[in-house]
Amino acid sequence: MRPLSLFALLPLLSGCVLPATSDSPRPVTPESTPAAEPTLAVHHDELGVDYVLPGAWIEHAGTSHLWVVAFGETPDPPTIMHLRSGGSGAWVADDLPVAMDATALGLNEIGPIPSSVVVHADGTWTMYGGGRLPGDRPILWRATASGPDGPWDVHPEPILVPTTDGWDSAIVDHPSVVATRDGYLMTYGGASRNEPNRNRIGLARSDDGIAWERVAATLTGADDGAALGPSGCEIAARTMFEPELAVTGDGYRLHFAAMLADADDVMVIGVARSSDGINWTCAVDGPIVEPDEVVAGASLHAYLVQRGDADRLLVEVLATDSAHSDLWLVVP
Repeated sequence: MRPLSLFALLPLLSGCVLPATSDSPRPVTPESTPAAEPTLAVHHDELGVDYVLPGAWIEHAGTSHLWVVAFGETPDPPTIMHLRSGGSGAWVADDLPVAMDATALGLNEIGPIPSSVVVHADGTWTMYGGGRLPGDRPILWRATASGPDGPWDVHPEPILVPTTDGWDSAIVDHPSVVATRDGYLMTYGGASRNEPNRNRIGLARSDDGIAWERVAATLTGADDGAALGPSGCEIAARTMFEPELAVTGDGYRLHFAAMLADADDVMVIGVARSSDGINWTCAVDGPIVEPDEVVAGASLHAYLVQRGDADRLLVEVLATDSAHSDLWLVVP
């Protein structure tokens, strides 16, 4: 089997298993307090892997929980790992990988890639993510647990699959879910069979978090009437992906990644806002994060946003030689 690499996971936007060496969690590079300068948050060496793909990030009851997909240049499948950060400001990794059996879904060897977590009033934790069935068929999935440590019970049926002939007929990925007064709202990435490299961002609603209905959405200044992007907010992009949705005091905030149209593989991050979750306008014109603002000469691959009043981003930075990636804390 061909060795997995960071680029094997690129279509999913979004390993080595961390061995159990003791009964206590392992300390990871301290998480910085908000600052103007980006700071290293999670180093790949401290997890014993080559690449650290950010999966899902949530703050609950005073503790930040982070799920990452860890892997290396080996045939081994990627591993989902759970890290936490409390009042001390240090990220701590569990000794064992996250327990999540997704065999009922029949995913390929890459397995489930988490991207969003919701905590319910009854104490249930729900995780959402993407993956691919044999034959490279993308799906979105849902899993539940009694707490952040799992084990996670994966729903046996996908919650969303590509349409027959719509703008997302080829790809669905990276769901980001929030609870609303009427149920749940989800943003997700997608692309059509006719334009598989032109990703856009779609919206869906649900009463129970299981059955979802797509809804048309627009972004002022973008070039699409059914989905968001890819070119908007004065960002000349060829593709828009990795939506990160948050509830605000007056509606919703949406961070997104974009690949620039006039530069090869240059990823930037932008942000939009909405009062109803359907009609979006740019919160800022132009990118709020560019590669050289994080690490000079490096490139960005993925990111996560801490939901709340203040925007704090964990950005995956790919080394200049592409031999590893780390997570950096960025406060725009």
